Amino acid sequence: MCVFTSEVKDSTFHNSCILGDKPQEMRIERLKLSNIGIFDRLDLHWRSELESETAEIHILSGPNGSGKSTILYTLAAAFDGLQVKHFQTPYLRNQLVKRFRFFSGNHPEEERYSGATISFADGEKCDFYSCDKCHDLHPGSTPQYLGNYRSLASKDEAPTIPVRFAALAYSGYRYIASSQVDAIREIDINPLFGALEFVRTAKSGSDGSRSPVNQWIANLLSKRASASYDGNEELSKKFDASIVRLESAIGEIISKKVKFKMALEPKPELSLFLDEVQLDFDVLPDGLRSLLSWLADLLMRLERLVWEDDIALFERTFFLFLDEIEVHLHPKWQRAVLPTIAKLFPNAQIFLTTHSPFILNSVDNAWVYKLALQDGTSVIKEVYKTRTGRSFASAARDFLDVEERFGENTSHDLSAFYSIRDKLLTNGESDALWEELHRAAQSLEGDLETRTIVRLEMKQLEKILRDRND
Repeated sequence: MCVFTSEVKDSTFHNSCILGDKPQEMRIERLKLSNIGIFDRLDLHWRSELESETAEIHILSGPNGSGKSTILYTLAAAFDGLQVKHFQTPYLRNQLVKRFRFFSGNHPEEERYSGATISFADGEKCDFYSCDKCHDLHPGSTPQYLGNYRSLASKDEAPTIPVRFAALAYSGYRYIASSQVDAIREIDINPLFGALEFVRTAKSGSDGSRSPVNQWIANLLSKRASASYDGNEELSKKFDASIVRLESAIGEIISKKVKFKMALEPKPELSLFLDEVQLDFDVLPDGLRSLLSWLADLLMRLERLVWEDDIALFERTFFLFLDEIEVHLHPKWQRAVLPTIAKLFPNAQIFLTTHSPFILNSVDNAWVYKLALQDGTSVIKEVYKTRTGRSFASAARDFLDVEERFGENTSHDLSAFYSIRDKLLTNGESDALWEELHRAAQSLEGDLETRTIVRLEMKQLEKILRDRND
């Protein structure tokens, strides 16, 4: 038997975060890691001072291998049932347990201990840890409201117990594909089940083994048309709401008019229209297929959940974990995706990883946690608040340590130019150095930006040397 002890406050919520009395703020406040992945120890407080009415956003940046996804998977695991163990699949549990270093010692104070604690703003916390008996991970002390949620999320069948919050996770490595749909086929899969599998193919399957995004869209279109035909415009608008929001959100990101349409003859068929051009899902650009996959899946799950209250769908509180959603996206789309999601879900707490300066510089008042590798382990080097007033070049420099503004050849030529300039400043003037500097400057005349830089530098150099000789 695995034993774990830790000091945990008595739960004041019981079932209140699933049903019952209104709970305090549902917000992740702190994460502690021990010997997981690249981290020896990590104690991370998530900043909360916000100055806008959009979603609370936390962005993890840093080089490859610095532990960004490890943090994301660990946070998501707070809501996961941790009951599925099929190592041949990319399930969240497997992605996390592979990062555990030790399977001996079950106490946080022991050196050979791998585990994590996620704390919430209400003072509650949950944890999980390595097990030396079965070489797996186990939940430790968990508040009852999260225990209830995990239990609901672990079942295939649709839950009947209302929820007050939800947690969902996605990666840019997803896609939507064409599949057979019916005019209306009710979906009976639990909308919480599999909601934390970052990588998943969002394709309908008659066996229910895949997220039935296509069928959900087809259902809404068919029900909207039926309600409108019956003269029930109020019901028609209800079915229309999620579809219109999805079309508008995707359209805002890609700067095109997006429309889903359902044909019934000769057989039910779902199509997407971009600027009035009909396209099959299989021939859409990969970036658009990825966007449609995770955003439609997100809306489908939120819309199908049984909620505890009657808050509008897009005003609900939930946790969203996004792993490199910029994959396959053009920089223009990268620049638009996060602001669109933040406005669409103003009460969400969003955690994401990215390597894109266009994502990092796309919203104001998000928090960026810059990770760095030091002596074989990862640490939080700096924490920034985003400002869209900075340039993308400065965002790449500050958040991603990309100092270079130009390609490799031009960077080499600029470096040679600056080296000769510095020799003139330190060693004094000579005809040979001036000739060498002019040759270096001439090699950079081909482009407006480098030409402007070089000419300004030459004028400044001439002024300094002239003042020095006077």
